[in-house]
Amino acid sequence: MKLEDIRENIDKIDDDMKELFKKRMSYSENVVNIKAKSGDVIYKPEREKDMIDRQLSGIDGSILAEYTSFLKAVVRISRQYQYKRLAELGKVSAGTDTYKADNGIIHLMLQTKDIAGILSIISDYGVKVLKINSSGENEEDDIFYIDIAADGCEKDVQALICQLSCETDKCVVMQNFGGI
Repeated sequence: MKLEDIRENIDKIDDDMKELFKKRMSYSENVVNIKAKSGDVIYKPEREKDMIDRQLSGIDGSILAEYTSFLKAVVRISRQYQYKRLAELGKVSAGTDTYKADNGIIHLMLQTKDIAGILSIISDYGVKVLKINSSGENEEDDIFYIDIAADGCEKDVQALICQLSCETDKCVVMQNFGGI
């Protein structure tokens, strides 16, 4: 098989994946509408873990890590979409609509054991991380101070802060912590 043939087949698979992604996001729209009415939470880590574990069945070990990453990205993007829809519907968590940018910068204090996942979430919103610092003298503290650019769509920033509030142990929007 020639390289051009392989690329043509990959392009067809990508087209199929695009259609499946659009269909999945349509279902995410239905989910967020139901959750907005019922007040149910978006992030359900046990449900996501069960889905990922179920999908990993039968996957060859040579691509297991990559497929796991792919699935985690899909569910993270689905959650991002749902939080954005909640913001558009005016159903974001209390306090996320009262943040104040300090010269276009939002100062966050986050407590999390998954800083890589949190940075991925921030990146998915297209928000630029300006500074990051950790505090604490041991790993149990897991406190991070993050400056992010607040020059995006206000509803997207609200959705991001809502998602961070729901998916970290603690998320505080700070007025100013003196730079880091």
